[in-house]
Amino acid sequence: RVDALFNILPNKLRPLINFLGLFLLLGFAIIVATMIGFMVMDTLKYGSRSITPLRVPLALPQIPWLFGWAFFVFSGILIAIVALIRFFKKDKIGTNQLIGIKTVEEQIKDETV
Repeated sequence: RVDALFNILPNKLRPLINFLGLFLLLGFAIIVATMIGFMVMDTLKYGSRSITPLRVPLALPQIPWLFGWAFFVFSGILIAIVALIRFFKKDKIGTNQLIGIKTVEEQIKDETV
């Protein structure tokens, strides 16, 4: 598990690692959403249809897929902004609750009834 290494890091370094992970995830999501956007534009431009007997326009499943990724990116950006605000206000607990990882003990506590 990654948190085995994470828990031995100094407390001052943990928020920076959390932000690094968040920004890497956001970067990946932005790249995927951009590529899907180009694909949807090409599909609409060429009028691409499925190869099934129904000949469904491929944009019908692709557009909701694009909106899902766009919503993911939008949500991630909002979370990053709020986390940065909390970080610069020296709210370590709030920042950790928003973008940090749970310890094994916290996960066990959440999963027990």
